[in-house]
Amino acid sequence: DEELPSPYVIASDLPPPAPFGERDISVRKDAKIADHYHLREVLATGRFGVVKRCVEKRLGLVLAAKTIKIHSPQDRVDVRMEIDVMKSLNHRNLLRIYDAFETRKEMTLVIEYIAGHELLERVLDDNYHLTEKDGVMFMRQVCEGVRYMHANGIIHLDLKPENIMCVDTKTNHVKIIDFGLARRHNPKKLLQVAFGTPEFCAPEILNYTNVSYMTDMWSVGVITFVVLSGLSPFLGEDDTETMNNVVEFCWDYEFEDEEWNDISTEAKDFISKLLVYNLGLTGLSPFLGEDDFLTMGNIVDFCWDYDYSADKEWETVSDDAKDFITKCLVYNLGGRMSAEDCLRHRWLARGQKKEEIINNKEALRKYLIRKKWKKAGLAVRGAIRLARLASFPATAPAPRPPSTIERPLKKDGGTTSMEKAEEI
Repeated sequence: DEELPSPYVIASDLPPPAPFGERDISVRKDAKIADHYHLREVLATGRFGVVKRCVEKRLGLVLAAKTIKIHSPQDRVDVRMEIDVMKSLNHRNLLRIYDAFETRKEMTLVIEYIAGHELLERVLDDNYHLTEKDGVMFMRQVCEGVRYMHANGIIHLDLKPENIMCVDTKTNHVKIIDFGLARRHNPKKLLQVAFGTPEFCAPEILNYTNVSYMTDMWSVGVITFVVLSGLSPFLGEDDTETMNNVVEFCWDYEFEDEEWNDISTEAKDFISKLLVYNLGLTGLSPFLGEDDFLTMGNIVDFCWDYDYSADKEWETVSDDAKDFITKCLVYNLGGRMSAEDCLRHRWLARGQKKEEIINNKEALRKYLIRKKWKKAGLAVRGAIRLARLASFPATAPAPRPPSTIERPLKKDGGTTSMEKAEEI
């Protein structure tokens, strides 16, 4: 049978700008969003609340309204911080804010409307065939957005595939979203945070040492690894194992998995120069564990000695791509590539890229299924633990789950929050 043409357009131009220009945004207190916008269908729901498509009554602009329930004073502080960060962002690869509302029980951010899906959903589409050239286009846009954020004093701190959205359903244009954990950073001050998604967290977050702009670059390396191979470098059986995989990390991966066979040397080099730590990697899927604790363990114990030739997923990945990943996964912050370095790396900078289809869909489907099962397992174990706690007398101390990480953890929608951020 003749193969049908792909419905996707591989565009090398810039993504379209937001449908509005510069705006002086101030939070409207005690105003009703329904007085200014027509609220339409629900686009997404999650731990934060709900996102609906909306239409501005005055100009007819199609936007999205993200409503967040306020349960505590800290919730309000966090949302205001997110608004403050987004107000300073004006880049084609970053989601922009248009308006904001605040009431006693909730806050609403009116943001750019994105018609596409998450990046990995696009890669998994049966009608889409990922090539390394596509991967370069995706990651170049991510690095462009990250470079802009860092130039404006902002660290995202939760970069992951779920927070990279395709602008529409046809092209390969992407935008970085979700600035709920982002922080303004003054290089003259020390900043420590204890939150993030373990699988994509840099070692300095898990070690609770000082973070910097380079903290985001580690995440860029992990994202590149996942997109090109369908594997996850640090994911453990639970959060503890994932964190250990990262903290004990020593990057000496040789890209021997079959998934890397058709990936360029430039891509491998790109990854290698971001995943820099100097300490022990465990597991074929670099960090993914059965639950968040195992995943975090994989990160904490990480030493990047990954053998790219061991997995078939790397057969179609270039050596340049592998080098890119390796230079992102660097334990020592000073050894990682910056966003500017990434854009100059030969994997992203060279014009000619391999157009052979990357055979990573099977591995990527297994990876996503594993993550879903991991979340389901956490929910079951959490319910069992709550049932056990309910059976204890009020004066009895609660049983403590085993953990190698002595930190308060709250698992919520894949992001582990240790409820702390300090600037010294």
